[in-house]
Amino acid sequence: MRFTLLFAALALGIGLPLQAQFSDDFSDGEFTTNPTWDGDAAVFTVNASQQLQLNNTVAATSQLRSPNAMVTLGDMEWRVRVKQTFAPSSSNFGRVYLVSDQTDLLGPLNGYYLQFGEAGSADAIELFEQTGTTSTTVCRGTDGQIAASFDVGVQVKRDPAGNWQLLVDPTGGTAYSLQASGTNNVHTASSTIGVLCTYTVSNANKFYYDDFYAGPTIVDDQPPTVVSVTAISATEVDVLFSEAVDPTTAQTAGNYDIQPFNSATTAVVDGVNPALIHLTTASPLMNGSSYDLFVNAVQDLAGNAIQATGPFAFNYTVADEPEPGDVVINEIMADPTPVVQLPDAEFIELFNTTTDKFLDLAGWTFS
Repeated sequence: MRFTLLFAALALGIGLPLQAQFSDDFSDGEFTTNPTWDGDAAVFTVNASQQLQLNNTVAATSQLRSPNAMVTLGDMEWRVRVKQTFAPSSSNFGRVYLVSDQTDLLGPLNGYYLQFGEAGSADAIELFEQTGTTSTTVCRGTDGQIAASFDVGVQVKRDPAGNWQLLVDPTGGTAYSLQASGTNNVHTASSTIGVLCTYTVSNANKFYYDDFYAGPTIVDDQPPTVVSVTAISATEVDVLFSEAVDPTTAQTAGNYDIQPFNSATTAVVDGVNPALIHLTTASPLMNGSSYDLFVNAVQDLAGNAIQATGPFAFNYTVADEPEPGDVVINEIMADPTPVVQLPDAEFIELFNTTTDKFLDLAGWTFS
């Protein structure tokens, strides 16, 4: 269900303020009802991928917002996926207003927002507090992470004392990991959630938003699952989990078993994606062979543990060396707008002309 509005009291039968929960994944293909977004509605659309997308043809600053009454900011959480397919700058950046006491996001207001883009090349996701027209940093994520085109999943948490946490999944998913924290308790209520885009004409349709959530902290009581297993080389296997995993249990090599006749000697959490584990095998994998991975006792950050699970099948095949003519450009999509039953993106299609070669495109470039 794309939208829910739930209310809960935190005492037995005692009349306490009601707290709203807001979510929208645009799966119904529109933003005008359930919930209602308004503002510069004429320059926003829900695209074929069911994402909210800016869709203008001129330079401007545009906003879209929705009512979201929060009478108190206690144990709260916000989630959103943000994609900008350009290098941000002081003239091209986005904001997601988590908290605002005004519907007009361009005017004076009291609230908190995430900013995506700035001058220079150290662009980071940054959480700001705004009073009137003055903004103050609450906490700042990793410098340079969004200096180029990006697609990130962002989670923000706040406790009753005004302690904030900024968590990010750099792949656009929900495998969040903590990047920054700060304390600010200036504003304690909200009426509006929304987005604000500032852009030049070349980026007038390159802002995307999805998977909004604002409400009480979501309690994680589910263990991680294995999404994929990939042989990187004869001695390296990557395991991708559904969420960020606990480094201690995830880096315990004995929690992984490779069959037939193999095991992991080391397990290392990826330096960028905390849901990705790099395994080193005890003995080399054999070219053209199939294997099964079994996983046990790996926990997520909330302490939920996988109970002996598997098998997860994977293959190891050494790629052939390509020769001229083995790969040809089969199709070029240079102008995807307007979308006609195709992705809203520029792309090329490559065709393997051989019938007996396995080709690995990793590291290939096109210019």
